Formats: sequence, structure tokens, C-alpha cells
Amino acid sequence: MTLIESIKRCIGKKYFSTEGRAPLSEYWWFALYNVLGAFIVSSIGFAIKENIGGTLIAIWVIFHLSPNICVFVRRLHDGDHSGWNILWGLLGGIGAIIHLILVLDSGTKGVNKYGSPYPYDEDDIKLTPYQFAQIKAQLNQAWQEKYGTPYPNPNATSIPNEHMAVWSEWQEKQNQQPIQEEQTQISNENTLYSQQHPSKSSAGYGNEICPTCGTQIHNSDATYCWRCGRFINNQSS
Repeated sequence: MTLIESIKRCIGKKYFSTEGRAPLSEYWWFALYNVLGAFIVSSIGFAIKENIGGTLIAIWVIFHLSPNICVFVRRLHDGDHSGWNILWGLLGGIGAIIHLILVLDSGTKGVNKYGSPYPYDEDDIKLTPYQFAQIKAQLNQAWQEKYGTPYPNPNATSIPNEHMAVWSEWQEKQNQQPIQEEQTQISNENTLYSQQHPSKSSAGYGNEICPTCGTQIHNSDATYCWRCGRFINNQSS
């Protein structure tokens, strides 16, 4: 996330909202904006007149009070921490140290109880209409697999966090499927080889590596790789 995106999100979209999550980039870009903005505003004000500088800095602080609190709470959410941790600030210096530790948390990978990570929450889906349509189609499939019913709002123009959680869970399942299929294929090859060569122990195969693609070869008599089809030049058989 860039400085401009952080400002737009914290002031333009989430001015009063603690819902969702804020990544490290959003929080620290907005903190930098606050420091630089307050310095510039106060410098201009004091250059004009001392009391004008004080007034401008007071206006700046009041205007940014809500977005600063909200982005801090969302930063806590990103690490799966309750927003009530903001009350540590009442302890002064000790609370400030605790706050610093919490906001430096890199955040939860994937969905947590506060929603999906940026940019997958409901008002930050940065996708083309075609990509968004694809996600809705996938979400409908994920919803049917999980709940046995079609997605309740197929014409949605945005997707709530709790629904994105279903989609993310489905995506993770899809990503794991090729690995599971390969493991099944390996297991089947091992079983077939054992049946065809009952006199050979299991230690007699599974040690060859394809020099082309690096795939483990489970048949010591194989001449070609079962995955890429390249010649193995097997010397063990």
C-alpha cells in the first residue's frame, strides 16, 4: 500500500470505521502522513502568527483523531488482537511499549476472526469486472460445497468479509488438491511396483531423482520420468 492509498483508505473510506484489518503499510504510511502534515501545518501557521499556528495544529489533531484511533484498532485486528488493547494506553509509558509491540505484529496470514487481509475486504477489492465475476462464480461453488445452497446474493457488487472467508477457505482447498493428487499418484505407483516386483524390498526403489525436473522416481527399473517423460539414464536396474 502506498502513502496516497493509506490516506484515501483511512480518511476517505474508514474515517469512523474500526471494521476489518489494516496492514503494516497502511498504519505506518498514515503515521508518517500525520507527522509530516502536522509539521507543515504548524510551520505555516506559526510563520503567519503564533496563535494561528496553535489553532491550526489543534484543528489538525481534532480532525485526525477518529481515523487515527480507527486505523490503530484495525492494525490490532490484523494481528488477531482485540481492539480493547487500545486501553493499554492508560498505563502511560508501559502502555506505549505494549502498543508498539502490538502494532509491529506482521499480521495474520489469511483470514482471521476480523476478516480477510487487505485488499480483500468488502470495499477494497481491486479487481477488474471480469476477475470479480470469476470470484463470485467461485464463491457460489464454495458456498454450495460448504452449505449445500447457492450463494445468497449472486448479484452483489461487493463481498462481505465473512463471505470472503468462505472463498479463501475454498481457495486453500483448491491449492492443496494438486499436492494430494500427486501424493495419491506416488502411493499408487509404489503399490503397483510392489505388486509387480514382490521380491524387491521397498528400499529398492524411491531413491532415483529425475535430472530434468527433480521428481522422485519410485520405480528403480524406470527408463523415463513419470512426470516430464525425459530419459533418466537409470543405472541402478
